[in-house]
Amino acid sequence: CSSGLDCCSSYCRDKKCTE
Repeated sequence: CSSGLDCCSSYCRDKKCTE
């Protein structure tokens, strides 16, 4: 998961964050 935002969370995945 990327640092800063928790891109493992459903919130971040909805925004298509990189893992």
